[in-house]
Amino acid sequence: MSTEEYSVEEQLKKTPAHISIMDLLMSSDNHKDSLMKVLIGVSVPSNTTSVALAATIGKMVDANMITFRIDELPIEGMGHNRDLHITIKCGDKVVSRVLIDGGSGVNICPLSILRELGIHLREVKESHVRVRAFDGSLKDVIGEIYLALQIGPVEFPILFQVMDISSSYNLLLGRPWIHMVVASLLHPIFHKSK
Repeated sequence: MSTEEYSVEEQLKKTPAHISIMDLLMSSDNHKDSLMKVLIGVSVPSNTTSVALAATIGKMVDANMITFRIDELPIEGMGHNRDLHITIKCGDKVVSRVLIDGGSGVNICPLSILRELGIHLREVKESHVRVRAFDGSLKDVIGEIYLALQIGPVEFPILFQVMDISSSYNLLLGRPWIHMVVASLLHPIFHKSK
């Protein structure tokens, strides 16, 4: 490893992954203005106590976090380089081995999984997308479909490209899903006052 690579790696280890909301607000007028716009539109009962308000805000923050427990780490610890698989719900069905792949430009649903979910092929819409496989070959998709996936406490309508493939995962969530999640974390849905 070169000295430059080492210093970048060390710097990343020292860079905090999170900043407190107060520090963020104190350092950014844009973030402060965004929070004020949200707060102006939110209403609570006039007799709300400070404890109840703190609990409500805590629930909103917790509902929008993806967290992992220490016991969920593989033996190698945080330095592992394994695939990230999660379990989700689609309707009344639980789907395990859902691969999160930041290198994929599309979300993929194998045809076999679509059938296991009880979704008929006639619900799949035409799509002109071609997917480049890991080996560089181009593959046509059967079509596309929106599936409502519950991931943690949040439900996302996710557009999948349906492919007749054999895979080690049941669903693949790529960059379109990752961007959706990040956007939903940055702009949570609040109940607006009338």
